[in-house]
Amino acid sequence: MSMSDPITITVNAVPYACVCVSTVGSTKVYKDPTDAMQITISHITTKAGRSSRMVKVELKKISADPFTPTVNREVKAVVQHLINEPSDGTFTNPELLNLFKGVAVWENDANVNKLLAGES
Repeated sequence: MSMSDPITITVNAVPYACVCVSTVGSTKVYKDPTDAMQITISHITTKAGRSSRMVKVELKKISADPFTPTVNREVKAVVQHLINEPSDGTFTNPELLNLFKGVAVWENDANVNKLLAGES
């Protein structure tokens, strides 16, 4: 089964419809037409024999260089989620989904703001 194409992610009321631009092995890259957002979804088996599944979302923008304000530069922010599990099937997909959902609920505005402020 594949992800929908395009994948749409809305950031601050701005929808980014990202279409698949690359497939290499078990990694797919999706980009929006303006190249402002890129989504990478990958599945790998580590050397230790674990399954690692990742979704990475990158958002780019143009900003003035703080050292040379007359020069603009491209900067990006990245948010990624990683699920790393033993390959022997000891955790079922429903168990991993429940773990992921638990983390997603914890990632509310208050806790993410604390994280962004450097709290741990």
